[in-house]
Amino acid sequence: MVDFKLLLHPPVTDKVCFLRKRFKNGINFSKFQSCCLSQDEDELLEENQEPRARRKYIIAPVILVIVIVILVLAFTTNVFSKKTHGVLVPPNPTKPLPPSASTLHVMDKGAICADGPPCAEIGKEILMKGGSAVDATIAAMFCNGIVTMQSMGLGGGFLMTVYIKEEKKAYSLNAKEKAPINAKMELYDDATKSKNGPLAIGVPGELKGYWTAYKKFGKLPWKDLIQPTIELCERGYNMTRHQHDSLSKTNLHNDSNLMYVDIFYLN
Repeated sequence: MVDFKLLLHPPVTDKVCFLRKRFKNGINFSKFQSCCLSQDEDELLEENQEPRARRKYIIAPVILVIVIVILVLAFTTNVFSKKTHGVLVPPNPTKPLPPSASTLHVMDKGAICADGPPCAEIGKEILMKGGSAVDATIAAMFCNGIVTMQSMGLGGGFLMTVYIKEEKKAYSLNAKEKAPINAKMELYDDATKSKNGPLAIGVPGELKGYWTAYKKFGKLPWKDLIQPTIELCERGYNMTRHQHDSLSKTNLHNDSNLMYVDIFYLN
């Protein structure tokens, strides 16, 4: 029997398994059939092998692209994480800044503003207990000495201005640091000693200033002004980004007054 498919679609010459020859004794159909079968098998093998080869050529670039994407993501994530956890360096303003970045509010009875949110809440509670504005201020400043210890606290000093509406009078309190009693001008012939080292340390006026203001304008018991900050220390608080950056090893290493820092922490 003749395969009409081969007659209608003859194979390519380089795949022809036999040459057309005239045989005196006729065509050997058994040989013809086996040859054609082997030809079909070869074609099937080639057809099956071609997609596999194509897959290899496709898979390799895809894997390469995936690897590149992973490397790029890893690099960018690392860069941004470093920027995120690094010290903030705000740009210099190019336009005039407003007097305050805070939103303007108009209060009917009063307001407490503090560097740390928990400190403002403590000041508010003191006012609600019937404390004076100075009571609320002292309580909030005790709190600020913890939440913003990198900027202020019992080791420093402050200036305070109090206006009494009924008296139409303002009071000013200077509680800034002072030089030790035995300090002499000769000690500071070297100008750097007034900036760096033990001779640059001032006697703190913070706590004495609190007490002086309290004796003049305080209403609530003194312990009521300190207790909220004690409780804050016991339960803990969320550290601000500013405090985190200020306590970073880089900033501490660059501090000229390393004698105030535990050397074990730096190592």
